[in-house]
This record gives sequence, C-alpha cells and structure tokens, in this order.
Amino acid sequence: GNRRTNITGGPPLWGRAGGHMPFHKAIQTYNNGYQYFATLREPIGRAISEYNYTINTKTHPFYHDLNSMSALDAFKNHAAFRQKMTNAQCWYLSGSGERTCSAAINSIVANNILVNTMNTNELLIPKAASVLGISGLEVMRRDNVAKSGSYSNTEYEDEELISFIKEMNQEDILLFDKISALYNDVEEPSYDVLKALSVAEIEPLEKGSVLDFIQKRSVSEKYLGTGWSSPESEVVWSVGKSSSMFFPVKGSNVSEIKLVVGLFVRERHPRQRIKVISGGNVREEFSLSGQGPIEVIIPFASLEKKKRDDGVYQVDLLLEFQDAISPQKLLGLKDNRNLAIKLKQIVLN
Repeated sequence: GNRRTNITGGPPLWGRAGGHMPFHKAIQTYNNGYQYFATLREPIGRAISEYNYTINTKTHPFYHDLNSMSALDAFKNHAAFRQKMTNAQCWYLSGSGERTCSAAINSIVANNILVNTMNTNELLIPKAASVLGISGLEVMRRDNVAKSGSYSNTEYEDEELISFIKEMNQEDILLFDKISALYNDVEEPSYDVLKALSVAEIEPLEKGSVLDFIQKRSVSEKYLGTGWSSPESEVVWSVGKSSSMFFPVKGSNVSEIKLVVGLFVRERHPRQRIKVISGGNVREEFSLSGQGPIEVIIPFASLEKKKRDDGVYQVDLLLEFQDAISPQKLLGLKDNRNLAIKLKQIVLN
C-alpha cells in the first residue's frame, strides 16, 4: 500500500512515503527533493510469501480465486497473479515498465535510489534518519521471515514449485544476486557499495548515433528512465509531469542532442511547455505547438556531464512538462495519464 505520514518527533514538514510503490508512480507524486530507498527480498521467498498472504487475506482481490488453488496452480494458471509476480522487483525499480535487471540498475544509478537487501536491512533506518538530520529511530525489524505459522507449509518446499518460480523471476534473481554480491564483498556494508553500479551495460553513444523509438524500441528504450509509457505500437509517450533519460557518451565532439517529438495538443490546449533540467538546474526552456514532428535542439555544452572511470561521459536529462494533460480531461476519454510528448528519435550531432 501507499502511505505518507509525519515522522514522530520531526518537524511537521518532514514526511515519508513508503510501501509497495513502483518508482514510476512514486516519482510522479513525490518528485521534489525526495531520497528514494528500496529493500530487495530474495525473489523465491517473496513470491511464496505473496501467495501465502493472498490466501490468508479475505480482502485481497485475488483471495477467492487463489484460495482453492495450490501455490503451483496459482503461479501457472492465474494469469493476473503470475503477471504480478513475474520479475516484480525489477518492474518496481525500473521506472519504465520494464521487468529487466539492466533497466532496474539503470534506474537505481540515474535516480540515486539507495537499495539494500533484507540481509542488510539495518542500513535503511539510520541512513534515512541521517538524511533528515534526526536520531534515535529503531532499526527495521524482520517480523515476517516466511518460516513460521502459515509460512511453514511443506507445499512451499516443492521442487517443481521452486523451479517454476525461478523460471518466472530470472531477472529479479539476477538483480538480487548483483546487489547482494556488492554487500557481501565488503566487511562493513554501507550504501557506498552502490557506487560500483553503472550504466556500463548500455552501449555508449557518439556523434552520429540515432535512437529510433519506432524501429528499434528494445535497444533505444534502455536510454530512458522514469516517466515514459510502457511499450505501445509505434509510440513512447511521456507520462506524468516529468520524464528522464540518460546517455553515456564517447568523445567530446558532440554539439547537440536532437529530440524528434510529437505533441499532445488540441485547439483548446495548443502548446506544450518543456523545461530541460540537468544537474538539478534548468538548462533550456521550450514552448512547442503544432501537429507535425518537431525537432527540439538541446546544446550539449549546456548540460552537466560526469566523466566515468572509463572516460565515457554520463549525461542525465529531466524533461519537465508544464502543460501535460490527460486524454480524459482534454477529450473525455478513459485514459487518465498526463501526456505531453511522444518521442520518435534522439539524434546526437
């Protein structure tokens, strides 16, 4: 669930937002100065725990469906439950709707998400308290370890069940193993180990590189962060009030980044104003109108660039949309997503 409460003992403006909240939803609501934390759970135990919770919670929307099904039958034959439990932690973290380890790691790096595992859960509260400048908070407890009570069911040890869950969650397992390895390789775990993560899995771009979001979606989408639609036919829509992207760039001869976009505009909503933010500062502002493809030119020199150890420059962009609006509000349709642009191409010149 999603919740926002004041922290006991802190000033009234200090708050927290937590729970099972996917990052792409969180960033739309809590996008101004928030530090994000996430705790990964071992994927097989997490899946079994979710099933067990569902069949023991009468208010759960899947309770009546799953209550008469074995765990294996539920994962195999209940399509909505299986979808919900397939690489869910990658989906939660990616911010783009992707359920892959690389998308999750790219989002962790680009958005400075502080990630730990249940085995290092003692890191979370002290770090959060430090961010807020307070002390004396309790360390997060592990009340549910999926070993006692209803969780001790021998059905959950079935080899076929475990094998099926593994097959469903290969990307989640890869993510969990990568994050766990970072903490296991040091004597005193801290969030500093996350500095070893990078977007190096994404091929660096250079002058002349073209990212085509119609013809080569699976490759190009890796450069997108939060605030973009899940794959739709020939469309990558911005969703919400802001959308991010990041580029590893080789060489220093790139002069501009060109975005080829379409706009969500109508006669009574004729323009989309966009701010380009890099390094926390507004670098460019555009006021766009018209129905045809529009070229948005962003001077490369105006953007903040971080040089990696391998000599590649990391460039992060945040596009802030001042006139994003939903088809529901503008056209009376069912779609309630706030839309501003649809991205067709990115070109480095």
